[in-house]
Amino acid sequence: MRYLESSHPIVDRLAMCLSILCWFIYPILLFGFAYMREFQLPYYILLNLSFFMFLQVLLTVVHEKAHAYAASCFSFKTEISYRNKDKKHFRDGQKFFKPCCLFKGDAKISKIAFVTIAIAPAITLSLIFLLFLLLFKTYLSQFSDVFYFGVLLYVIKLRGCSGDISLIIGALKQSKGVKFQQLDAGNFRIL
Repeated sequence: MRYLESSHPIVDRLAMCLSILCWFIYPILLFGFAYMREFQLPYYILLNLSFFMFLQVLLTVVHEKAHAYAASCFSFKTEISYRNKDKKHFRDGQKFFKPCCLFKGDAKISKIAFVTIAIAPAITLSLIFLLFLLLFKTYLSQFSDVFYFGVLLYVIKLRGCSGDISLIIGALKQSKGVKFQQLDAGNFRIL
């Protein structure tokens, strides 16, 4: 029996490097803009970091909802789990808030549906970012820090699509009539 996992060594390494780069740039931008604008540093950092983390969580939920919506377009029933219910992983220090989109029943997903469902969050996040750029065009010219934080947030959230990209790469390598069945979050059986 063959399996498809949401992990690909090259994609994972690139995503990790991108994530580290973004989290390295974020504090530099944060302190730099606070200094340039002569804001009180603790309040500026607290406000930005709180808003940044809130948007991280919100966009993670949007990511999973995009999978669910795309799956519903192909008449698949899904459920979004927001918590890692495996207490062993919680004790080992892994994330407790770990949303994932799970297919109900033993859905057999065609290759085209699988790729479409997997790519949906990247398209959704890109459209949200495009809307962000269009709506705040005049605002961004006055407050460039909002633009840079928006770009960093977008890149970090796209890094969250790396598992989906790994699944797409694996699915595209399969033969034409193949179907996929979810075993658990991010792992699929190739039928």
